[in-house]
Amino acid sequence: MPRVTFEVRTALSPDKVIAMLTDFTDRRPDLWPMLEREFYKVHEASATSAIVEEGGPRRSGLWERVHYEWDKSGRVRWTILESNAFAPGGYVEVLVRPAAGHGSLVKVEWSRTGVNPRGWALAALVALTRGAVLRRKVYEQAFQRA
Repeated sequence: MPRVTFEVRTALSPDKVIAMLTDFTDRRPDLWPMLEREFYKVHEASATSAIVEEGGPRRSGLWERVHYEWDKSGRVRWTILESNAFAPGGYVEVLVRPAAGHGSLVKVEWSRTGVNPRGWALAALVALTRGAVLRRKVYEQAFQRA
C-alpha cells in the first residue's frame, strides 16, 4: 500500500481546520473543492465519527464510502469501506497542530492501494508527486476558501 506524508501550513487556526475536516453538513462540498454535491451523502454522524459517501469531480468518476473518526487530540482519520478505485482499509490521517507564530501545521498521511487502472494511476500520481497534487488541489484550495 503506497504511503505518502506531507505537510500543509495555513493561517487558519487548528480549531477551524478541525471544524472543516469534521463538517458533515450540506456545506461540506462547498468547503472541499474536490467533492461533488451530487455524490455526497451522510449515512451516520456522531460527535466523533461519521460514515459518508463522497465523490470527486464528475470527470474523475471517483467515489468512496468512508468511515471518519476524530478526537480532541487534533487527529482526523478516514478509512475506506468501499470505493470504485481503492481497496478497503486504505486511509488518510491528518494531524493538526498550532504553527509557530500563528495558524496551523497540518500533517497528512495518505495510504491507499488502487484496485483498477484508475486507482493505480491515482496512487502512482500521489506517490510520484509526494502528495503535492493533493496538497495543492485539495488542502491549499480548501484552506484558501475558508
